[in-house]
Amino acid sequence: MAVFLFFGADAYSRLEKIKFWQREFDKKYGGDLNINIFEGARTTANEIFAAATSVPFLSEKRLTIVKDFLSANNDESEDEPVNKEKRLMAELLPKIPDICTLVFSESENPDKRSVLYKKLAKTAQLTEFLPMVGTKLLNWIEKIVRKKGGSIERNAVNYLAELANGDLFRIENEIAKLVGFAQNRAITKADIELLTNTQLATSIFKLTDGIGQKNKKLSIKTLHDLIDSGEELFGILHMI
Repeated sequence: MAVFLFFGADAYSRLEKIKFWQREFDKKYGGDLNINIFEGARTTANEIFAAATSVPFLSEKRLTIVKDFLSANNDESEDEPVNKEKRLMAELLPKIPDICTLVFSESENPDKRSVLYKKLAKTAQLTEFLPMVGTKLLNWIEKIVRKKGGSIERNAVNYLAELANGDLFRIENEIAKLVGFAQNRAITKADIELLTNTQLATSIFKLTDGIGQKNKKLSIKTLHDLIDSGEELFGILHMI
């Protein structure tokens, strides 16, 4: 039985892992006909099981990806239908055949007290994607710059990491702009200051300071300023 659980705060790396698996599966086993993707909040255990046990079309394997099944309605009572589905999924897991690779991908940390998590902890391969920090983050930035055909000065790497507050999605977007701007020379701190929205980072730091100080007035005002400037609420929460 090939069952996996991906979770953790580093959403970028988790999603990149899923994309990589899809590409490699497509190369080896061919076609979208053998790949099923479900949104957990709108999916039943029986639907997942039916897909996972279906005979692959002209292939040896099937890939089934289920997003946010464990974290759906975590605050609800155990008697709620969605939690009954999780318990049923735990019962069905041992019946998943070898023809299927089943991946649960969670954008929130799953409740480790739940029956389904405990079953997965015993039978599945668990991977937690922790936030990228320190040297690992700096090396990743340099790697992405090289991948996009550019180079970057070390002090600029540090500055970009601090400015984006560890948001890998934003860092990759900024790198794409910076590589195009710098062309055949190394990206500098001055380039980042010129092209990157430093005001956003300043506001995020101001917001987190306000929250840390329990200053409701400052926090709410800064949050409204960010929203009024066009920032998405999900993005703000992610950076916090």
